[in-house]
Amino acid sequence: MVSDRARRVLRPGALMMIFIVGGAYVSGQEITQFAARYGAAGAVSVVCIAVGFAVLTSFAFEFARWKETRGYGDYVAALLGERGVAVFDIVFVLTALYLVGVVTSFAADAAHTITGLYTTIHLPPVGYGFHLGHVILGTAVVVLLTLSAASSSGADGPELLERFDEVGSVLVVGVFLLLTVVVFSHPERIDNATRAFTGETTSYCATVEGCRQSLSQVVLDGLVYVGIHIPVYPLIVGSLYDETTQRVRLRSRPESVLAGIAAGVLMTTPFALTYVVQMGFYPNPDVLGVNVPWFPVLEQTTNLSGVAVYLLVSAWGFLATVSQLTKTVVGRIENTVEWAADATLGRDDDSVVGFGRRTVIRTAVVVVGVVLSRYELPELIRRGYAPLAVLFLIVFVVPLLVRFLSPHVDRVLPST
Repeated sequence: MVSDRARRVLRPGALMMIFIVGGAYVSGQEITQFAARYGAAGAVSVVCIAVGFAVLTSFAFEFARWKETRGYGDYVAALLGERGVAVFDIVFVLTALYLVGVVTSFAADAAHTITGLYTTIHLPPVGYGFHLGHVILGTAVVVLLTLSAASSSGADGPELLERFDEVGSVLVVGVFLLLTVVVFSHPERIDNATRAFTGETTSYCATVEGCRQSLSQVVLDGLVYVGIHIPVYPLIVGSLYDETTQRVRLRSRPESVLAGIAAGVLMTTPFALTYVVQMGFYPNPDVLGVNVPWFPVLEQTTNLSGVAVYLLVSAWGFLATVSQLTKTVVGRIENTVEWAADATLGRDDDSVVGFGRRTVIRTAVVVVGVVLSRYELPELIRRGYAPLAVLFLIVFVVPLLVRFLSPHVDRVLPST
């Protein structure tokens, strides 16, 4: 049995891992873009990502414990002040919609690659076609969120979505370990990885337009990768709070630091495993140069059962990531609508946004993701990740560090 302290330390990181793993992460495309294309030097990026996640998460968790925040709203208000919440909401919602597009783009690639079907549903009024995979997965997200909301209103413990994420975190680590073992059961993959790490192969980066292989670029890529996943922090703070005891579950600063380190390790483990796997094929453009690198890897090293297992964890990651992002976006829009109703109509009523409106908003978020996913996965990563990472550096990382490093900041910026 896992002790209560171990659960407090490990659970937040496990949930964070499943939140970020859907889409470009589980596809292998993020690993190619931020590490594998640099060959052996990509290991530096992996280390930067692990350290960056561990340090930032330790600060973020300790701030939640220090301020006893109950969820997204409390946390951001404590960090930026009440007036800063609206600014953060704008950045968060725009980023969440973009990330939904990234994840959905992977889902479309996966559906197309596996089935080979170009089946679309055409909408004559706008002359636009949607992959059937979009419709199926989008519907699954809306259904999961609706069932989750119904579950959370009952008294039978954690809501459905939380249980779904906990199971998914175990599934992800297990599957990535299994696939890594399967890939390296082929001696030629071990030989190829050895040559890649010893610099005996040609540079893949040199063949990619715009790829600049230098230590500073590799380190910068690692930091950008951490930055683009900052939206997960406001999502996780609600799970840190125990409604029964009315306290944050992390009971001391050492526990916050341990939980941060554990999160850094857990969030980076599938990334590191995929990086090592891709080194087993480096610098093959038929693997590193495709939208979903895991597909040619599995095609060359495993059978249909391996593909099926990968698809299972991919679907799970997709649903977990999109559902959490959509749920939070809906919550922020709902909060804004209720505030506006209170300010303009004098209605202090939590039922302004009812079940039907919530479902419409959920569907709209998924549709926006589908529209963005018409762009290819590598293009979405190249164009959007760095600018969004800079935005979150400004609205999250800098204020968080200021909170800890300036003894007078609470007098200037109210925490509630």
